[in-house]
Amino acid sequence: MTAVPWLQARRLHRLAERQGDICGTVDDTGVRFTTAHSSASLDWHLYSRYAETPELFVLLSADKSAVGFVVLPKRAVADPEDVDRLRAVLDRRLVLADAAEAPGSPGSRGRAVGRGFGSVGLLLLGLLLFFFAFAAVQTAAHPDRFPGIQNNTAPISAVMLGLGTLAVAGAWWLVRRMTAMRIVTAVLAVLVLLAGGAVLYRVGPMLHCWGSDRIARGPEGAYVCYDF
Repeated sequence: MTAVPWLQARRLHRLAERQGDICGTVDDTGVRFTTAHSSASLDWHLYSRYAETPELFVLLSADKSAVGFVVLPKRAVADPEDVDRLRAVLDRRLVLADAAEAPGSPGSRGRAVGRGFGSVGLLLLGLLLFFFAFAAVQTAAHPDRFPGIQNNTAPISAVMLGLGTLAVAGAWWLVRRMTAMRIVTAVLAVLVLLAGGAVLYRVGPMLHCWGSDRIARGPEGAYVCYDF
């Protein structure tokens, strides 16, 4: 979680170093960038809002996660008064984003932390459901310790397996746009799903007795269904 953003930043800086100095022009027609090796023009319709920090103007695309963005550093202007001129152009063409929604703001970081904790909580819930699913069929799975005909708890176990899988899927959905947490969640989810697979291996042979009230394990390991 700590290393991935740092490694991404290093790659971006190396790319910027190869491009050399970047000259930018901002006016009512759009934003233009030129380097010694490339040039690019961006129309205003690509961006709907902007955020301002003490050091930057950040143009943001209209989508909620701001996939598209342009960073305009204030230190690049020739005259401090040009910062006000640049802000005036942005105010004419864009809407100032809510500071609570700006990327990197305390509100944005708070939501990211909340999604991270929510993802971990769902993973733990999934693991707990898999444990209960495993425990629910122990009496039928071990006739040596629990002899005789037992209540058929395989359907309950199967339902908990399904709920546990949904919890793991929810954990992934919460962090699907967070690179570092997505990697961590994927690793943890695989481990949790492996536990669920072990439970399914235990419960699977019992599921043919889904509609039966009682179940018992025969001497050869097969399960016999009973209805009373």
